[in-house]
Amino acid sequence: MRLLARPLVAVLIAGVLLVVRVLSADTSDKGLFDLTKFGPAALVPGYESDMPGFRDKLSDADIWGVLSYIESTWPADIRARQQKMNERKP
Repeated sequence: MRLLARPLVAVLIAGVLLVVRVLSADTSDKGLFDLTKFGPAALVPGYESDMPGFRDKLSDADIWGVLSYIESTWPADIRARQQKMNERKP
């Protein structure tokens, strides 16, 4: 997939970037994937959010690709903190 060749992927990057950046140090890769695939409202009962899940719009591979791109833009200290979450949360 050419990352920005698909308009929906560009929208996803813009929409998820802030949420992922805020949660990155406290959320594993799997948690970020689930947040993107299912949306926050599906993961936190009673939580209201305008961010939809993208399970019907993007393949799992596309979601992982977007998250990999977003993670590549993080400063080293944020990546290191987030990696610790991956070690704790398989």
